Amino acid sequence: MIQVSWEDQPSCSTVQDVLIYEVVVLIADKQVHYEEVTVMPDQIGSTHFWNWSSYFALECASVKLRARYKNHTSLWKQERTLPVGKISKRPEIFPKDRELKVGSNVTFCCILPEGQVFDKMFLNEHSIANKTLTKISNQIYDLTVHLNQASEGSCTNVECKSNAMENGTCAYIGYPPQDSNLQCETRDLKSVECHWTVGRKASIKRGGGTEYHLLGR
Repeated sequence: MIQVSWEDQPSCSTVQDVLIYEVVVLIADKQVHYEEVTVMPDQIGSTHFWNWSSYFALECASVKLRARYKNHTSLWKQERTLPVGKISKRPEIFPKDRELKVGSNVTFCCILPEGQVFDKMFLNEHSIANKTLTKISNQIYDLTVHLNQASEGSCTNVECKSNAMENGTCAYIGYPPQDSNLQCETRDLKSVECHWTVGRKASIKRGGGTEYHLLGR
């Protein structure tokens, strides 16, 4: 869940009609949700609250907000969401332990503890075609990379280092299943025998190889 609070600009006090706030949720700069919040004239000047429950993880998320009054809109204000809870003494990297597809672009974000200074962020022992490091604030940095090869061994380490400590997480980078030519037949109408062509090695998964499940009626 994301919880957002904000206040009106002083210039909004002159508004005599409904004021609309547009809220956009982004993950790695891709829009995943849009909503409008209506503020009545008697609510202008007070603190406004908005929350949203997502069906997917909100790691590396940010929120954009702007006001709209009739045909006029304000500039977008964008803020990174910060996790609420126990404050770690080490840099925190998101997403954690995620399975990722070769050929995709992914953004990892590093959140530094208060008072620590960012040093560097990188993927260990992995060839990266393109990478972009973005400073969101003194505490938050984004690393966007294009994944052009599968993990070697168990996983690829994603590291973030400050002037005081270093921390990391695993990225399981691999290919989607490429099996084909599924054929099934039954000889007694009670049991079924299936054959298929196995493609190249698929994704690197935690705890074992590829599992197959036959679904049908």
